[in-house]
This record gives sequence, structure tokens and C-alpha cells, in this order.
Amino acid sequence: LIEDTGRQYSYLAYAELAAGVPDARVLLLAQSRAMSTAEVASVKQFVESGGTVIADLLPAVCDEHGRRYPDPPLAALFGVARSRDGRTWTRSHRLGLRNSINRILAVTSSIR
Repeated sequence: LIEDTGRQYSYLAYAELAAGVPDARVLLLAQSRAMSTAEVASVKQFVESGGTVIADLLPAVCDEHGRRYPDPPLAALFGVARSRDGRTWTRSHRLGLRNSINRILAVTSSIR
């Protein structure tokens, strides 16, 4: 999809992400189920600095060794939380899908 729109992108190695996201507006986390605490901290800092993160599934469910986090550290960033019984996920706040899609489109169209 990114290539189809003619956008430029770069891959980041684990150590590069842990050291901080370089000059970018959008970070795409594809199949990023396992992430170290340093990688998680870099993603949070990127968002706090105005960056946009897109993920195809809930990232950072496990640490870099595959051990489950008690609570995935990026869940709140994506607006989800465990239900009271701990078995399912719910939206922790209302995310407007239309607004989210419009923001993503605005971000991707401004990247040149």
C-alpha cells in the first residue's frame, strides 16, 4: 500500500527503534507483538512529540523475549483496555473511526 502510493519509507532495526525514532512523521508497526521496554518508550516519546503511529494489531503484547506483559504498555495509546474480567478487550475511550481515517489520510498525503 505504501509503495502503491509512491511514498518513501525506511525499515528500523530493533536497536534503532530502541534508540529513538529518527526524523519521521509516521511510524508503522507491522506485526510488532513483541517489543522491548526501550522500544515501547521510543514509540511513546515519538507520539508525545507529535508523531502518528499506525499498527495492524495491538503491539507490545509481549516483551522482546516473548513473555506477556501483564498489561500491554501501548494499549492505552490505541484506545483499548482489558475488560474487568481480564478476558476481553474493550475500547477505553471512544475513538472516532472517521476522524482517525481522516487524520491518517491527512498525514499520508502530507508526506512527500
